[in-house]
Amino acid sequence: MMVLETVEGGAYEMGLQHGRIFKHVIHLCLDRWVARHDFEQSEDEQDAAVRAQREAQEIECPWVFDELRGIAEGSASDYGRILRMHLRIWYLSRDVASPENEPPAPTGCTAIGMRSPKDGVIVGGTLDDPREPYVLMRRIPKGGIPSIMVTWAGTAWGHNGVNDAGLALANASVQGSEPELPLARGTLLQPSMVGRLLLEQCPDVNQGIELLKRLAPRCGFVLGDRSGRLVAYQGGGGRPFLAEPEGDMLFCTNHYWIPELLDCVSQHGCKTRIAHHSAVRLETLRKFRSTEKARDFGAFLSLLRSHEGYPNSICNERNVMASAARPQCESGTLHLATRFPCRSPFERFAPSERSN
Repeated sequence: MMVLETVEGGAYEMGLQHGRIFKHVIHLCLDRWVARHDFEQSEDEQDAAVRAQREAQEIECPWVFDELRGIAEGSASDYGRILRMHLRIWYLSRDVASPENEPPAPTGCTAIGMRSPKDGVIVGGTLDDPREPYVLMRRIPKGGIPSIMVTWAGTAWGHNGVNDAGLALANASVQGSEPELPLARGTLLQPSMVGRLLLEQCPDVNQGIELLKRLAPRCGFVLGDRSGRLVAYQGGGGRPFLAEPEGDMLFCTNHYWIPELLDCVSQHGCKTRIAHHSAVRLETLRKFRSTEKARDFGAFLSLLRSHEGYPNSICNERNVMASAARPQCESGTLHLATRFPCRSPFERFAPSERSN
């Protein structure tokens, strides 16, 4: 079970509150996912990655460094370590506590968008990452749109969530293109920061698309809003593509390979890896789309809990959580299942449910 915590004010003030509220979780993150993680890059490569990511954020969201300083002060943590965790220059491809040489279990996020005659647009997905670092936060930024989003404690990120204007998003936070891609062909902002900017700056899908076109991030999102608009964005290969549902569904799985865009993307020589379990999950979603099953909120949650094709299934019992939002029915409300969606009830979190 997660508790919805609220932070508000300017960047530094929100960071200070964040650090105080999640102090113990932040220390866990710094210890387990920074100090003890096996880096896959050399020291020089890590430093280069930090510089590039910092440069991108200084351009697009310079306030983030004030927020990170607040987080460091509030949690009594070293600012340098908080900064490196936020910039995420390591790869969380395996749990550092796993036995040596143990093959990684199938993982990968799945994002789904659905139009329902009963429930309107529904946007959500599963998130596969270690469970411990994630918290649920309501951010009320000075001059920005309030939102509820899943985030990694100790960072300024934003993952799956919904804002008070009625924009909902799901993302996998996996960069889907070759790392040597130059900044001129797409921003180096990590997907988690792009998600944060989308929710705090964009009241609807149209403005979200404009932001994505300008940033051209190398990642993917499914966006839906109060008006009923539903789109998927794919940034792999440095060339942005947009897809709208021909019928009532849009879906994509890890590395955000949208079925309708595969042929188009392949023409441009994108080097993104397509993990084998992506195909299994895509097939589950294709089957659902081809059936006459009801298109409602219950059916959407059932997809997030699906074990078809296990262990390559949408719910593979490594999912840290699954989320769903109905911006047309309950703007600003997020439904969240923590631990495993197949075994956990979906809890409802709304803007009025403030803990402080």
